[in-house]
Amino acid sequence: MPTLKRYWKNIYLLYSILFLLITAAIFVPYFAMGTSLIWQSDGIAQHFPALVDWRVTLHQLLFNHIWAAQ
Repeated sequence: MPTLKRYWKNIYLLYSILFLLITAAIFVPYFAMGTSLIWQSDGIAQHFPALVDWRVTLHQLLFNHIWAAQ
């Protein structure tokens, strides 16, 4: 049984190290260059209309009890 505990400790350690390396490989370039995952103009062009539509859908669901036609 002690070898099984050591096996799981090694798996968790390996997973944690790989997670940190992959996370660093993805996010460090954005941090180093001073950019973000979303473009500055992309927020208004795409995300704002989607949020407005979701607000209308949520309002219809909560107050009018109408499910969205999807």
